[in-house]
Amino acid sequence: MPPIRQVTLYLALFLCLSSTAEGSSKSAEIIPMLGCRACHQLNGKGGQLGPNLSGIGQRMTRRDLRQKLMAQNEANVERHMPSYHYLFESERQQLLDSLEQQ
Repeated sequence: MPPIRQVTLYLALFLCLSSTAEGSSKSAEIIPMLGCRACHQLNGKGGQLGPNLSGIGQRMTRRDLRQKLMAQNEANVERHMPSYHYLFESERQQLLDSLEQQ
């Protein structure tokens, strides 16, 4: 992923997370903030470029999900899946929590 895109995604994520109202679930908001639905379906909504993420928490372990999100290899580039290695650990955990709940 080009560095400018990483910076843009990170800035958007930071701004959205920092403006989240207290008491709301950040885990539930991270998927829309990262734009996952542009490529993936979730609960019947979203794109079809990537696999359907509905029920992904029952099909994959947290460890496997983490590996997919952190991968920086040619397979991900060919499939257009970005790596989320640039996220803070707390943000990765929020994303994993949200995916596990799907």
